[in-house]
Amino acid sequence: MRTIQQLFDLTGKTALVTGGSRGLGLQIAEALGEQGAKIVISSRKQ
Repeated sequence: MRTIQQLFDLTGKTALVTGGSRGLGLQIAEALGEQGAKIVISSRKQ
């Protein structure tokens, strides 16, 4: 049986996260990064 990490392996993928400087957007960006994605964050504040 495959693990969650294997099912959601994002190695070599790029993710654009809007509102990623804090809160839910930041948590999503961190989770995607942990799965191997390159992260691009768009934010109005930082």
